Amino acid sequence: MSVSTFARPSPPEDFLLLVNGLACARELTALSEAAQTWDTLNRVTGPSAPAAHEVPALILELQEVLHTLGRCGSRLRAIHRKAVESGRANETAMDDVLLRAHRLLHIQAPARTELGYLRLLAACAEEIFDLVGDTP
Repeated sequence: MSVSTFARPSPPEDFLLLVNGLACARELTALSEAAQTWDTLNRVTGPSAPAAHEVPALILELQEVLHTLGRCGSRLRAIHRKAVESGRANETAMDDVLLRAHRLLHIQAPARTELGYLRLLAACAEEIFDLVGDTP
């Protein structure tokens, strides 16, 4: 006859961390599976520049992508940490790119031109996706 023991209930903080982690995972999945995310990145990083009238809308869209990625920073770091443990990644790469994203979103004079700023946003988002092994 086996004796089973019940695990002690987790403190509310642990449960909250779990729920937040799941919410971030869902948000990241939705973002990375959205065709619009990849279409926007392809539009910005493609061989031809987007039309001048498209740039402000694309900036707003990529700012939202980076805000979402920033909100999920702890989850992204955990994903990246697994890659580091297996020897496939630079230890500080995710921290560096998340810091760069934060700076891009909070600088007063973003870049010399809107198109330049747009390309910086796209490059930062692409690097984050690359570090977590996400591709379209």
